[in-house]
Amino acid sequence: MQLLALLSALTLLVITVVVSADVVMRNFLDSPLRGTVTYVEFGLVCASFLAFPWVLSQGGHIAVDLIVARLGRTMRWYVELVSHLIVVATMGVMAWATAQAALASFHRRERFAGLVDLPLWPARVTIAVAVVGVVLAAAERAMQHATGREAS
Repeated sequence: MQLLALLSALTLLVITVVVSADVVMRNFLDSPLRGTVTYVEFGLVCASFLAFPWVLSQGGHIAVDLIVARLGRTMRWYVELVSHLIVVATMGVMAWATAQAALASFHRRERFAGLVDLPLWPARVTIAVAVVGVVLAAAERAMQHATGREAS
């Protein structure tokens, strides 16, 4: 999970450098970087998905427990376990679907038709890998909850 978070942070760093270079070149050289918006869009999507597994593994996701907090201790434990398992199952389906979309995109040589001609499959693969990371993080949280080793 930490590797994916590091890749997310590096992606954001690259975005910062590209946008800064574009601003400098646009204002001082009257020659903006071609395709900056497209690259930033792709980078933000990748950075967001790459950060998800780490956020989940750290318990940093948003949880609204207005109803669950009112349950008894045993019932709350079961409801939380079921919710963890639902996340694992849902993200498992999403991982399968995103992997299929990435493979199809690669085989079709799918491209983004914008100011710059970019292949779409690298972004789709990044999303699929990140969603697999979410599945692993969610499974780890479910196991921690089931064994009583949950941190939060």
